[in-house]
Amino acid sequence: MFVEGKMKKILYIIILLVVVASLFGCNKTEQKQESKMEVNSATENEVKANNIEEPVSGYVASFPENYTAVVENVEFDMEIVVDADLMQEGLISGKATLQKVNEDIAFEHLFEGISDYEVYTYEGENEFGETVDSVAYRKPMDTYDIQFTYGPESSKLGYYRDSYYIKTTFIADTKDERYNADLFSKEADLSFMSRSEAFKMVENLLKEIGIEAEYEYVGYALNYETMQSEEYHEDINGNVDKSAYKEQWSKEDDSYYFFINQMYRQLPVYYKYYELFTEVTDMNMPIQAIVAKDGIRELDIQKVFTFSKEKEIEEIASIEEITATVADKFNQILGTGAYEMTEARLYYYVDVASGQGEYEVKPVWIIKGTEKKGGQSVQIIIDAQNAKEILP
Repeated sequence: MFVEGKMKKILYIIILLVVVASLFGCNKTEQKQESKMEVNSATENEVKANNIEEPVSGYVASFPENYTAVVENVEFDMEIVVDADLMQEGLISGKATLQKVNEDIAFEHLFEGISDYEVYTYEGENEFGETVDSVAYRKPMDTYDIQFTYGPESSKLGYYRDSYYIKTTFIADTKDERYNADLFSKEADLSFMSRSEAFKMVENLLKEIGIEAEYEYVGYALNYETMQSEEYHEDINGNVDKSAYKEQWSKEDDSYYFFINQMYRQLPVYYKYYELFTEVTDMNMPIQAIVAKDGIRELDIQKVFTFSKEKEIEEIASIEEITATVADKFNQILGTGAYEMTEARLYYYVDVASGQGEYEVKPVWIIKGTEKKGGQSVQIIIDAQNAKEILP
C-alpha cells in the first residue's frame, strides 16, 4: 500500500510538471508573436515616417549611376541616366498614335493680321497611308517669307516668320564645320524675357492647338552681338556674299532657340526623325521653336504621340548584358579603332515603321560615345528587355 501511494504521488508530480512546461511554452510563443508584431509595426511606422511607398506592380529595376569596364577595344566610362523613378513608374510596353494639331486655331494665332497671302494646296500621305490635302500659306516679303503649313501627318505643322537670319547664323549641327551652338548660353536669360517664360509661351500655344505632352528641352539664348559676328553667306560659287548679309542687327533680334522632346512616364521619347535621322541630337528633336521679344518667330512640329499602356514589363536585361552587346558590335568592326562609351540613357522607343497610324512602344537604352582616333560620335540602341541591338 505504501509503494502504491508513493507511485501515485510521483505520477501526480510528473503530470503537474508537464502542465507547467506546456503553459510556459505557450506563454513564450505568445511573447514571440507579440514581439514580431511590434517589429512589423515599427517597420511600417518607419516606412511612413520616411515617406517610402510600396513599389508599383510589375518589374522594378535599379541601376548604378556609373559603369566602368574595358572589353578589348571598347572602354566604358558611362553615366547611367534613368530619369524616371522606377520604384513608382514600372517600365511598360504599349502603343502610340499621333496627336492631331488643330490647324484652324494655329492659323488664327500665328497668321493673325496677315493679309494678301498666297495659298498652296498639295496632296500627301498621312500616317494611315491615306492621301489627304495639305495646305501652305505664304506671305512674300523683301528678305524673307512668312509661311504657315500643316499636314499631311496629323501632328505636323510649320510656321516661319523673320527667322531666316537666325537660322543661317546659329548652327547647332555638330557635323557642320560652322557649328557654333557652344558660343550661346543654355542657362543665362535674355533681357526681354526669361528662358522659362519663353518656353511657357511655346507650351501654352501647343496646348491651345491640341498638342499636350510632358516635355524636356534645351533653350539657347541667342544674343544679337554673337549672331552678328557669326553671320556668313556664300554665293553659288562658294565665295563670301556680302550682299546677303543682314543690314542691321539689334537687341530686337535677341532670341531663344528651343529644341523640345516629348517625355512619357518620366522617360524621354525616341523615334527615327523624318524616318531618316537616327542620332539623338538637338537637331533631331520633334519640336523646335524660336521666341523673340515680338513673340514666336518659328514653330516646327513633327511627331508628337498619345500613348496607351499595353502591359507591364516583368523582366529587363542587366547593364552587364547591355554593355556586352555594345562591346560585341564595336569589337567586330574591322580595323584597330578604339571606342569610349560615355552615356547610357533609358528611353521609350516608338517604332514608326511597325504600323500605319499605330506604333509599338518599348523601353530601350541609347548608348553614346566616340571613336577615340577621329573623335567621331557613335550611337547604338539596345532593347532594354532582351539586350539585342535595334536598327531603327
